[in-house]
Amino acid sequence: MAFSGGITLDGVYSVLPTMTEIFTVLTLSSLEEVPYLGLADLGKTVSVEEGTRYQSDGDNYLDICLDLTNKPFIAMEDLVVKLNCNSEDGSVLYPPKGKPYGCKSEEIVLTEDGAFGYFTKYWTSS
Repeated sequence: MAFSGGITLDGVYSVLPTMTEIFTVLTLSSLEEVPYLGLADLGKTVSVEEGTRYQSDGDNYLDICLDLTNKPFIAMEDLVVKLNCNSEDGSVLYPPKGKPYGCKSEEIVLTEDGAFGYFTKYWTSS
């Protein structure tokens, strides 16, 4: 996923690799939820010691690591990715300038149509 500028939880604190409430991933055909393991391309480590702040790389990219162990065929389907942006579950993302500039819920479709090079999916607005 690519964002316009870095993403944070409040303008200071980083998104963590273990956060699974930020996105919801579904198959387009059946709207079956696709579980994911966590997020990647956020920094150099997966976790930090308690009381220590996670050091993100500060860029605007992150990867959603899907758990396709029991359903590898889902990788061939078109997928819907929802950016939840729900303040009740802590899934609102903020640019580096922080609050009150939080995200709004968004939804994209990942499809093979338009994919090129080493990319397997291409995103379009739904």
